[in-house]
Amino acid sequence: MAEKDDEAAAWTNCKNIASAAVKFNNGFLGLRKNGSDTAKLGDTDVQRFVDLVRAVSWVESKHGTGVGEKPKVDPMQCGNPGDVWWKELTGQLTSVDRFVRGPGLTPNYDANELPDAAAAATGFEPKADLKKLGADVKKGHNAAGFAVEHSFYWAVPILIHKTNKAAGDKTYQCSGLSRSRLIAGAVSYNGGGDSNYQTKIEHALDLFGGLPVLIA
Repeated sequence: MAEKDDEAAAWTNCKNIASAAVKFNNGFLGLRKNGSDTAKLGDTDVQRFVDLVRAVSWVESKHGTGVGEKPKVDPMQCGNPGDVWWKELTGQLTSVDRFVRGPGLTPNYDANELPDAAAAATGFEPKADLKKLGADVKKGHNAAGFAVEHSFYWAVPILIHKTNKAAGDKTYQCSGLSRSRLIAGAVSYNGGGDSNYQTKIEHALDLFGGLPVLIA
C-alpha cells in the first residue's frame, strides 16, 4: 500500500509535463489508430500512452524521486549521454531511427532532425528545447541546463516510435493500443538492458490501475 501511495504522490510532480508531452507528440507525429490512416487518437487513446509513460517513469526513476542517473531531472532516463537514443538525437550517429509521421504531415524526420522540427512546431514546450543546453547538449542529463521537460519531451517520441515499430508499424501507426502491445513497447524502449523490465512495467501499471482492458 505504501508503494502505491508513494507512486501517486510522486506522479503529481510529473503528471502535467508528461501528459503535455504525449499530447504534443500525438499531433506532431500525426498518430492514427486501428491501422487506419484517418482515425485519429481520441482522449482515451492518448491517456493509454500517458499510462505507459507513467509506468516507465516509475520503473526508471520512481518519477524522479529514487533510482537511476540524475533522476530528479531525468525521470524517463532518456538523457544518458552514453545511450544510443541521446547520441541519435544529438547528431552523433549516422544510422538513426526514422520517424514517419501521419497523413498530411511532411516531411518525415531522422532522429537528429527532431529537435529543430519539434521546437518550431505549435505547442512545443520551450523548456524542452535542446538549444537550452547549448554546447553541453551531448552531455545529456549531465548538462547543467537539463530539466524534467527535456526528459519527457524527448523520451515520449522514441517510446511511441519503439512501441509501434516493435509491432511492425510505422511511427504514426498505432494499430491497436492493447495492454500487451504497449507493454512490449516499453520493453523495446528499455532496449534489453533489464531482463525483468516487463515484470516491472506490469507491476507499475498495477499500482495505479493503468492500461485498463479495452472494450470493443
